[in-house]
Amino acid sequence: QWRLKQRKVQRELSESVQRRATASGKQAFRTPGVMAAIAAKKQADAEQAKQDLAKEQAEAREAAEKAAQELAEAQAAEAAAKKAEEEAEEARKRGDAEETARMEAAAAAAKAQAEKERLEAEEAAAKAKRENEEAAAAYEKLKKEKEEAERMAAVAAAEAKAEEDRKAAEAAAAAAAKAEAEKKAAEEQAAKEAKEAEMAAAAAKKADEEAKAAEEDTDTDPMALLLLQKAAEAAKAKAAAEQAEAEAAAAKLAADTQLAAAALVKAQEDQAASDQANADLQSKQEDVVDIVNEATDGAPAEAQDADKFKAFLFAATME
Repeated sequence: QWRLKQRKVQRELSESVQRRATASGKQAFRTPGVMAAIAAKKQADAEQAKQDLAKEQAEAREAAEKAAQELAEAQAAEAAAKKAEEEAEEARKRGDAEETARMEAAAAAAKAQAEKERLEAEEAAAKAKRENEEAAAAYEKLKKEKEEAERMAAVAAAEAKAEEDRKAAEAAAAAAAKAEAEKKAAEEQAAKEAKEAEMAAAAAKKADEEAKAAEEDTDTDPMALLLLQKAAEAAKAKAAAEQAEAEAAAAKLAADTQLAAAALVKAQEDQAASDQANADLQSKQEDVVDIVNEATDGAPAEAQDADKFKAFLFAATME
């Protein structure tokens, strides 16, 4: 006889998850609601990463603008220094010592300013490069957090479906067991009614034979004959009533048999759906072992329910 597989409240883990998950990770996988808590944490991380990316991109743009400005100033200072050197050279050619000295001093100052502007431009360019790299890193982090959030959400959804299907399978199995019990009771009642109908029919036949024999016997007292005939009629009526009850019981048995068969089919289908949902859950769990291990690293031993795990996860974010 088919029976529903008994499901434990503690989740079954695949060999792969058993092998790869840490102690806290295994506890998390086995605790209902923790996958949803980690999914919520990952979604929050993704939102934070999105904000961080926007900030890094703004800083990168600002740094790029500053670098462009510093480069322009460096180029202008270099041009000014070149012009000052040319003017000093012209003064030397004219033989104007005083003007030459003044122009050479101006050229030296312009050259020093150009060097200063060049260094500032290089520093600004280096900062712009760093900001671009940080923005790129923030973008990659956002991609990672979004991808992990989606994977955890898929596991949480699979967990919810597996639990829903498990309860449905248990309910269907209980209904099938009840239907089977009602069918057995109907079988017993039908057998009982059939036996009583058979006995009533035999009694009616005997009473009828006795009445006919008395009727054929000329010595039979008329009053006795009348009593025998009435008894035979009563026996026939009782036999008819018992036959009707037997037929009703047989009809109920047929109906209960159909109901039991249908309930069994549904229970088997629901159990198959539950098994498939559990297999899907295990498959998705294997895809997030590293995420769960990392998320639950350092979780206290007393974190035995989803709320405590969630408190631990978000407390770690705020520290």
